[in-house]
Amino acid sequence: MEHIFRPIISSLLSALKPDSVAKVGCVSPDDLIALLELTESQKVTLHLIEASPSFGINEIVDQHEGTFVLHQSLALNALAQVCPSELIIMSGDPNWYTVYNSLKLIEKESQKKGNSFPCVLVQNVSWPYARRDAYLDPELVPEAFRQPHKRLGVNLGEEELSEHGGLFPDREHAIFSNELRNGVLTAVDDFRKEQGPGLGWITIPVGCGLGLLYPKKLEESNAEFKGFLDGLSMSPLAKETMEKTETTRLNAEIRWSNELRAAQEKANSRIAKIQAQLKRAEDQSGRFKDELDLSREEARELAAKSKEMVESLESLETRMAAGTRVSEASAQKLSLVEKERDLAGKEVERLKEEMRNMEENQENSQSEDQKKTEEIESSREEVQMKSSEVDKLAGENELLGQNIAFLKEQVSKLERSGQSSTQKTQEMKKDLDQARRIIGRDRKEIEELSKQLGARTQKYAKLEKSYFQRLAEIRQLMVWLESLSSELDKHLHSWTWKAGNQLTLPMRVLLGRGRVPVESFGAMKTIDEFKRWKDNPASRKPSA
Repeated sequence: MEHIFRPIISSLLSALKPDSVAKVGCVSPDDLIALLELTESQKVTLHLIEASPSFGINEIVDQHEGTFVLHQSLALNALAQVCPSELIIMSGDPNWYTVYNSLKLIEKESQKKGNSFPCVLVQNVSWPYARRDAYLDPELVPEAFRQPHKRLGVNLGEEELSEHGGLFPDREHAIFSNELRNGVLTAVDDFRKEQGPGLGWITIPVGCGLGLLYPKKLEESNAEFKGFLDGLSMSPLAKETMEKTETTRLNAEIRWSNELRAAQEKANSRIAKIQAQLKRAEDQSGRFKDELDLSREEARELAAKSKEMVESLESLETRMAAGTRVSEASAQKLSLVEKERDLAGKEVERLKEEMRNMEENQENSQSEDQKKTEEIESSREEVQMKSSEVDKLAGENELLGQNIAFLKEQVSKLERSGQSSTQKTQEMKKDLDQARRIIGRDRKEIEELSKQLGARTQKYAKLEKSYFQRLAEIRQLMVWLESLSSELDKHLHSWTWKAGNQLTLPMRVLLGRGRVPVESFGAMKTIDEFKRWKDNPASRKPSA
């Protein structure tokens, strides 16, 4: 609103010639720049009190360094810092608590510093905030001084708040008007009543009302200021005309606000519809995308199935060709199987012959082994007898040795006692020589018997070694026979042998032969006989 009050503020600055000006609250950067142009043109420092600027103010502070000071705080906290300013412009929160306590704080700081009360321009002293509070932030006003309020607009000539539209519908307005401690003008009136006749008051009914609170003695001391006040005086007709003009402006602003609100609601509704349409379009697009993905997936599946069918047909053709080749090869295999069966029959006959030979060799081997076993047993008996004779001779030899020792002892005793005689000594010497000859003869016999025993032992060792070698050969022969029997058994029970029998069966029937090859019976019979012989030792033939 500073652009409306620019002439008034400019004239007031010229009349007061202040060193500094303080302004409480600012919502428009244009209004702030317009006020800075006025203060800087008259070399006046501007102090701005604003807790939460709604625009980028730091750039303005940098551009007007030295002539502009920002106090980013609440009015009731920062007013003490800007006093004594000769002019204070109050356009902050339009409620009784803020305006009244701001005026009281200005008075207190002025008295404390020995200054007279400054000039104070107060905005919003007409409708809608002359007798009704508005709260930009209700929590900043103590509950005891806070009127019941709602976020609704106000209409000119209506006491109740407007449920639809009105002026300033985004602000918290007191539900009731014309109450105690309610409204900006009520705060000024209450403050003036406390101050008495020393303060003057003049109002200008434009821009929601602008009032000037000033010390009356300033009219006497400052003729230019008195001329400024005289310039503000108007006739009743001019005042009425201005009030009607303000009413027309307010009605136009309310109408514009309602139209703007309706346009915003219409735009919001249109935006909501467009958003809903976009949401539906997105949903439909999502469904189309899902259907497209599903169609693509089905197409891929169909392509895969087609590929599988083609591969199956190719595989079928390949198998049919392979079947034809197998049929052709079967005829060739039939002749080969016939040849193999004939060869197998011959092989079976040869194996039969070998097995008969091996049985005869085994019987001969068993006979020889029995003879060798008897010889070994006989040798063992002879060795035992010789061992007994050697033991007997050894015993006799030991007895003779004892006798010799006894005779020596007797000779020694006789020699020591001196009682021996020559004849007796000679007889004893003869007996001793005879005993020595007997011992010598016995030793020779023992040596001869020992040689015979060593020869027998060597012969026995050779026979035992030959027996174990023949036994190892027989075991190896049995292992080979078992392996040969197993392989032949597998061959006779293999699918090639069975397939050969099945393939040759029709030909044998056609040729008038038996249903089962005779050589198969022979081979199987031979294998069964060998298994019985191996598993049942009692059934084997006795050795010759």
